[in-house]
Amino acid sequence: FEYWPAPPGPEVRVMSEVLRSRDPELFAHMNSVGAVGRDALWPLLSTALTRVLTQRTWEGVMDHVLVAGAGVPLLHCLCVSVCLQRRYTLLRCQTPQAFLTCLTSPD
Repeated sequence: FEYWPAPPGPEVRVMSEVLRSRDPELFAHMNSVGAVGRDALWPLLSTALTRVLTQRTWEGVMDHVLVAGAGVPLLHCLCVSVCLQRRYTLLRCQTPQAFLTCLTSPD
């Protein structure tokens, strides 16, 4: 609870850097709207992707994260992959709230 109630800066920075390296255009758009950390990546990580994955898929992901030992780095990459998968929708978002809505609802 070191960062409570704010998102953990190091975790958000890691995901932001992965997103920036994988899709500079999407990162720049999200950054220009002010929706990279708290309104985009953090909601995905803080809910452990439960709002965007089906229960069956989520169970498979958690099996890899917890049992196979893939851990937090895998969750970081999965959060970024959700953004990449929803890229075209996110590029149309113009407010942090629009990003939050897009990234906290099933596809």
